[in-house]
Amino acid sequence: MTGAFSVRPYQKADEPAVRRICVDTARLGATRPAEWLFSSYWTMYYTRFELESAWVAADAGGELAGYLTGCLDTLRYRRVMKRAVLPWLAIKCTLLGTWALPASRLFLLNRIAAWSRPEEDPEGLLEKFPAHLHVNLLSPARRQGIGGALIGSFVECATRAGVPGIHLETLEENREACRFFERQGFTLFARKFPFRKIDPALADRAVAVYARPLPRSA
Repeated sequence: MTGAFSVRPYQKADEPAVRRICVDTARLGATRPAEWLFSSYWTMYYTRFELESAWVAADAGGELAGYLTGCLDTLRYRRVMKRAVLPWLAIKCTLLGTWALPASRLFLLNRIAAWSRPEEDPEGLLEKFPAHLHVNLLSPARRQGIGGALIGSFVECATRAGVPGIHLETLEENREACRFFERQGFTLFARKFPFRKIDPALADRAVAVYARPLPRSA
């Protein structure tokens, strides 16, 4: 990667690079699901169903070093995940034989099970902060203001759309990420323990839910 980084809207041709960054910035541990499955689960909605709410950071040579994927309506996101993304992943796992891989099978089955249960949102979250976002940056793009620029682009988009607020989730133990989001104007809204639905071994890992209200568009 070379030169300074710039932020621009996501394009369809960026999808392979976004998926690669998704994998490269994840803490997958020893039991890794298939990379295509992991990255598809975390990015497919945003790169196929709401492209206009995504941005990327590229270096002077055009190589991607980070991205923001966003959603203006979390309830819509959930409907699409349940009705389109998860069924597509299950079918592709069958066609590719990915079901035969224990880590991949466990990854998808746990998430299908979690999505089949009622959501447990902190009270008032989606009424006040219906939009959400994810930010991932490779090491060379960190501490250069790129994360803030990506968030700023999404904030402008959500404000123009009349969205009252944005929320996000990050592991509470990731203090660096928590401090970053606090610098971007987000405040702690609630704590969750979503891994209790997915992996009992991770039951005590807390997720911090951060929220930021948006001004009314002119």
